[in-house]
Amino acid sequence: MADNIPQYVFTNQTTSGNSSTHTLTFTDNVIIVKAYGTWDGANVTYQTLAADGSTWINLFSISGSPYTSTANDQFVLTDYVRGEPFRAVLANAGASTNITVTLQDN
Repeated sequence: MADNIPQYVFTNQTTSGNSSTHTLTFTDNVIIVKAYGTWDGANVTYQTLAADGSTWINLFSISGSPYTSTANDQFVLTDYVRGEPFRAVLANAGASTNITVTLQDN
């Protein structure tokens, strides 16, 4: 990704479900993830594709904490392999849930 332009994973997502797949190819090997909007009890989990090509697994930080958002959030994703498939999973969407998630180069 070039010029620090955000890549939209979810845009105004109102229902539970999976985002489309994105490829993590950032020049600095640092990705800024931003999740924001109206949560209404929802959460977003971030996943990568296992080597078998069909099993999605949750991403965990080096410290062992899962990458999950439950409110407006920003964090740096550093524990990933360049070229790795990535998706976000929105769960527990409420009646007023409206979430946007972006990936951005450092």
